Amino acid sequence: MQVLSHQFMLAKNPAYLPAGYQVSVFAEYYLASADDLPVIPLLSPQGESLGFLLGWPVTLQGEMLTPSQPQQLSPDTTAAFEAWLYRLGGRWLCLSLLEGGQFYTDAMASQPCIYCPQAQLIMSSAALLPSPWQEQVDTSLMAAMDVRHSEHFYLFALLPQKHCLRLLANHKLLLSDFSVKRHWPQAFTAGSAEPDDLQQKAKTICAVIQAHISACAGNAPTKIGLSAGYETRLMLACAKPWLSELRFWTRKEHKTRAGLDQKVASHLAGTLGLQHQFVLPPAAADSGQSEDEWLARTGHCIGGSALRYRALIDIEQGRHFALTGIGGELCRAFYWPEQGLTGPITAALLHRLSGVPEHPAFAKAARDYLQQLPDLPLWQQLGLFYLENRVGAYASVHKYGNKNGIIFMYPLNHRHAVDAMLTLPLSEQQKNKLHRAVICHAWPELDQLPYNEPLGFFSRSLHRLQQQLKKQLRALRSALQG
Repeated sequence: MQVLSHQFMLAKNPAYLPAGYQVSVFAEYYLASADDLPVIPLLSPQGESLGFLLGWPVTLQGEMLTPSQPQQLSPDTTAAFEAWLYRLGGRWLCLSLLEGGQFYTDAMASQPCIYCPQAQLIMSSAALLPSPWQEQVDTSLMAAMDVRHSEHFYLFALLPQKHCLRLLANHKLLLSDFSVKRHWPQAFTAGSAEPDDLQQKAKTICAVIQAHISACAGNAPTKIGLSAGYETRLMLACAKPWLSELRFWTRKEHKTRAGLDQKVASHLAGTLGLQHQFVLPPAAADSGQSEDEWLARTGHCIGGSALRYRALIDIEQGRHFALTGIGGELCRAFYWPEQGLTGPITAALLHRLSGVPEHPAFAKAARDYLQQLPDLPLWQQLGLFYLENRVGAYASVHKYGNKNGIIFMYPLNHRHAVDAMLTLPLSEQQKNKLHRAVICHAWPELDQLPYNEPLGFFSRSLHRLQQQLKKQLRALRSALQG
């Protein structure tokens, strides 16, 4: 088997491990990992194994943890261990050997994984799944999803492989019986405590993003996407102290707003003197791997535009970090319906909001997911659904299609940032207030340019008129359908 970049398997039975991967042993567990995926041992003060971190963890002090420095910990309870974990950002997975063994994702599941209870396996994707589980797929569900030609993604931890499930963000896998338990949030900030005000949230977000930028730039070449949108402007503002060390890039795609992104990116790069490049697709249509190979690497659970533009991702080779604003929609009410919502949240609503077709296979998984949602306001429940499904089970999975060493990182990927975004009042989310507060805190001049709009006055006026007409047409269509 080809060794797949950044992929891994954790097994109790070493016979299931894929060939060619480096193997480590932690108590009764065997870990097979690609040589470009860091493995950081966790040790007790006495030197006994407490588990491992897999990936690129980042501290709020801007330090990236590495295998050369095993982490010595003293927590002797799961609660204390999780409190330590919550202080880490970056991109990682974690095995804790406490209390029978528990397996965690980072706050946004940016290093995604799946598990197979029958085989007692945890792995990066179904690309590593051994027989007979590899061949046992739900062909009816796969046909309905048609990920090769759509942006559909599997909801509620379901996968095309019949006996496997995705470990969603905010959930941990109990290795004693391979059951899953939600571990965050248990007591949410929006409850008894008074939530932070907007300016305090902005400072929190800025500190988290800057810790990621500092850690990445200090360890490998680092680049940040540049566009007309809020997330890239947010990262640019927070990156001000490191501009001479960073590169910025804009992909030349054929999407609806790609031209706008390119014009605004060019203006920002020229005005601010950024090291910027436009990334063009290679002359050949193929990236060095076929569609079937890319789908196999990612477990046949996503495709769409990431599949079509795979050549753009792997155009540069060599180890480097690429920072992306994925997760920023958490504080912009991404799934909140325009007409509002009085509740309760249903599976049908979640299918409609996510654009994923309904299928009988989703029914039980949806019931289980909804029953386990914390008792929170509807807009926060939709925020959790967005985080756990669209971010962790869709955006994060794309990364396993890459071949050439690029390490995508989410600089918003920290419990402090997630808490700040999810507890932002709905009215402020709908006005993009948190992004703009962070930008004004870090680099106020960047807030003077429009977001997602042309720079020229007349072009911007025409764009706003077009957007208003589209909104009215959507409202009319919704009224007619109702």
